Formats: sequence, structure tokens, C-alpha cells
Amino acid sequence: MTIQNFKIFLDLSKTLHFGKTSRNQFITPATLTRLIQRLEHEIGSSLFERDNRSVSLTAAGYLFKDYCIQQIEEWESLQSNLNGAETKITGLVRVYCSVTSSHSILSQLLSLIKEKHPGLIISLETGPSDKTFQKLLNYDSDIGLSAFPKVIPSDIKTSIMKTIPLSLIIPKGHNLLDLKNKKLPFIYPKKSLAKQHVKDWFEKEKISPLIYPEGSGFEGVMTLVSLGYGASVVPDLIVKTSPLVEKIDVLKVSHEIQPLTMGICCKQKRTLSRTVSVFMKSATLSI
Repeated sequence: MTIQNFKIFLDLSKTLHFGKTSRNQFITPATLTRLIQRLEHEIGSSLFERDNRSVSLTAAGYLFKDYCIQQIEEWESLQSNLNGAETKITGLVRVYCSVTSSHSILSQLLSLIKEKHPGLIISLETGPSDKTFQKLLNYDSDIGLSAFPKVIPSDIKTSIMKTIPLSLIIPKGHNLLDLKNKKLPFIYPKKSLAKQHVKDWFEKEKISPLIYPEGSGFEGVMTLVSLGYGASVVPDLIVKTSPLVEKIDVLKVSHEIQPLTMGICCKQKRTLSRTVSVFMKSATLSI
């Protein structure tokens, strides 16, 4: 058994699809099948239930998954302890980043890392903030950059880098009274951590808005608001950089909407790998 075998098994335990994992790991389906059969022979138990339509983990498969995660963590810890100086750090780092974070944090952070550690290779995936922690816990990503929820799991290590104010935006020609009187619906940003902040603000202001049934990301919300479909809330930095800013108004409100807390995060381990440690330290330096 090797660390690479463990990583391939973890990939298959996530995808539950031999074809997808073989493509992810750049091996043939036949090679993947032989690898799993060899692991099952060494362990003495079936790791997967397979038929013509589906693949699922057995009870032994779930136990072996936990074992693989533990072995990978210990291997990374050993590498970190054996390698002293950080001056020649190389390797691939998988970064998951919300679009908002890519605008507000990522470019500055990557510039610092590129300057100090040019041997690092960055693999970047963007998506909704609410998936960040799960990406880390599932070993799909090594580093996350996003807005943080109110409650952070104990197995996630975070470093706050900045706060992003939120702006209440409305179409030209409308006002806050239109929102209060339900003449203008409100569009919640889809899959955004800003949603709860907005709900808290509505409760504080005693506003029960008419909710527009469709949602999208912040950029999509800007488009809908600029076309008069409703009001919404987006980060200030998106308002300032959007080409649609001339078609919307930013309302001044008596109580501030709680801003987004942005930062970097990783899976909490006894000892962080050298590459992950570099990112977390660089985040502190870039603040």
C-alpha cells in the first residue's frame, strides 16, 4: 500500500464511479480495477459493492476510508518535519475560492506566494462560499478562501483577512419604501453566506419583503436589479467594479447590514503540510 494508492481510493470513495476516478487520477479503468482488487486482497474484505448501475462503499470501505485519511495526514506531517527550511517548497496546492474572494483576496495573496515560493503550482477552482468547508473536509481542496459563516466547525482552521461591507441595491427610480410596501420584491443571492446577514437586517428593521422566486450569484443579482426585477444585497466591491453601477442605486440605511468576514482556511490537522502552512502564513503577512 502506498500514499498514492490511498489517494486514489479516496477519490473513488468520493466519485463512486470508476470512469471518473480513472480520469481524475490519469490511469486506465483496468488499472484502477486491479488496484482496488489488490487492496481488497491485502485487507481481506470487499471495499465496494458493485453492480451494473452503481458503486457504493461497504462497511469495511468506510473503515478503510478513515484509515487512508489518517495515513495521508501522518505522511504530510512526516514530510513537514523532515523538511526544514521553506525556501525551496514545491508541489501542487488545490485552492477553492469563491468569486468574491478571488476579487478581494486571491490576487494579493498569490502575488506574495509567487514571489516567495515560485515552485508552488496552484490549481484553482471557484464556486459558492457555502461549499468551502466541505471541499476541505472531503479532501477535494487543500486551501479555501471565502466568506465565513457564523459557526465554524472545530476541524477547520481559519485566518480572517478582511471584512467586506454589503450594499443594499435597488433599481433606479425606486426607494426603501417600495421594498417595505412590497411594491418591489427582494432577490436573495443564491447560495451566499450574505443571506443570513440580510435576514437578520430585515428582522431588525421589521421588514417582511416580497421575495422574488429566482436567485443567482452576486453578478447575476446585479443584472436583475439593473433591469428592475427587484432589490438585493451585494458586496461593495462588486458594486464598485460592475459595469451596471449606473443602472442601480445604493440605499443608505440606518442600521448597517453585517459585513462578510473573509479569509483563508484549511482542514485542521496536528501538523499542517508545508504547502498549506505556507499559504496560512502568507495570509497573515498579506493582511
